[in-house]
Amino acid sequence: AVPPNLTQAECLASAEARARFAELGLWSAAGIAPLSASDISSGGFYRVQGRVTEITMGKKSWRLVLDNRLAAITYPEHWHRFDRNRYESFKGQVIELQGWVYNRRGEWRLKLETPYGVERP
Repeated sequence: AVPPNLTQAECLASAEARARFAELGLWSAAGIAPLSASDISSGGFYRVQGRVTEITMGKKSWRLVLDNRLAAITYPEHWHRFDRNRYESFKGQVIELQGWVYNRRGEWRLKLETPYGVERP
């Protein structure tokens, strides 16, 4: 789900949850395995897993850092979609992110615009 096109986001999230549970498609043994955040070496669309080693709730962005390697960034225009307490509860937890990984100023990043891009494996 990519803002502002969120009309079918709930439906897609439900279908994804069923596929994950049944280990179908992308989530099957033959699908695309998540990449460890510590193994990121190039940009692209990924399923990334890692432990949240840092959370920053600043005025310009919220950041979840996985394995001290990847910063998932949520900008203020997207904060209304997130439950702040849930966001903060990820500290120390292993989570999976889905999205486009890119390098900016020597830091690996992923824009996190909706809660649909975050899962606890």
